[in-house]
Amino acid sequence: MLSTEYRKRLERICERISKNEEVSLADMVWAEKLSKANTTAREWLRKARRASKGIEDGSIDDFMNRL
Repeated sequence: MLSTEYRKRLERICERISKNEEVSLADMVWAEKLSKANTTAREWLRKARRASKGIEDGSIDDFMNRL
């Protein structure tokens, strides 16, 4: 379970990733470390990265990429 502070910070980072905005290296390192320890964080980062590429969950592209 993420603390409120961690959740809010991760939400801001994921929002910037999904909008293709610049994210600092320190924030990315922090988010990656958190995602290795927390499955929720890993899932949020994955969804943000997919949104930045324009791939929707459940689409044919999503299915093919998972194969």
